[in-house]
Amino acid sequence: MPKLYIVGDAKVSTSFSGFDLTFGDPPLLFETMVLGGPHHGRMQRYSTSEQASFGHDRTVVEVMTTSPPDE
Repeated sequence: MPKLYIVGDAKVSTSFSGFDLTFGDPPLLFETMVLGGPHHGRMQRYSTSEQASFGHDRTVVEVMTTSPPDE
């Protein structure tokens, strides 16, 4: 299920981590990260592959169309 999309200088990557770093309920086993570009470091975790796939696509659209939040 790994997904990778390149948007300018950024890479949006979604993958199955295999373990839950949050130790939450439900477990968060999938992760989307933005590497590079103005949104660098943005991350979201998901419980299911369906959520992760939708979240990946949503993140790609947001990276393409929005400015990063001011820090």
